[in-house]
Amino acid sequence: MRVFISVVLIRCYRLTKYLPAVLKQYSWVDKILVMNYRYPKVEVCEDDTKEICDRFNVECVQGEVEQQHIIYNVGLGMLKDYSCVFIVDADEFITAEDQQKVVELMKTTDIVYCKVIDYTDFNKSLEIRAYQPIVAVKPHIKFWEVRNAGGDHKKTNEIVMHHFGYAWKGEDFDWKCVNRWYEAFYGMSNQPSIDADCPEEIRTLIKENE
Repeated sequence: MRVFISVVLIRCYRLTKYLPAVLKQYSWVDKILVMNYRYPKVEVCEDDTKEICDRFNVECVQGEVEQQHIIYNVGLGMLKDYSCVFIVDADEFITAEDQQKVVELMKTTDIVYCKVIDYTDFNKSLEIRAYQPIVAVKPHIKFWEVRNAGGDHKKTNEIVMHHFGYAWKGEDFDWKCVNRWYEAFYGMSNQPSIDADCPEEIRTLIKENE
């Protein structure tokens, strides 16, 4: 089975700290496609997404302002020849072992959902959410309303998405709040944290690509 990753709806319009590590973790796939768009309400500012993609020899599609689910669908429309499309933002990581588990599940379904841990740093996270994000789809799937989609699917807690979207500090955190990345971001970011243990594989990947 050919495996394709579409790093769509890059949450790195300006926030590119983790993008190199995200690209590096999927260096084994057939192709990487980065969708570099802004959300509605997000201000225009300096953004080095394209420069990072060029450095990694990765295709970067640049657009204007668009809703998140439409950006997913535009990207999927460019990936019709592939059988497994990883759905990954620029601050989300999955271990190599779990990536292969996703591939195996995708052989018998159209959508895979997994557990998510929202880190505030390598050793702390927010309370574990019941919410499971979509981590992979077949290219014929259509998204609606942010990261929702319908179709034959499998949900599992054995695969974990390690999410660093709540680990921003200083000016990056302030910018994300001001631009209303999503309405609940500020409130969730200020929830009490719990102990967490980010896998060494991901810690090393991030530190080596800062």
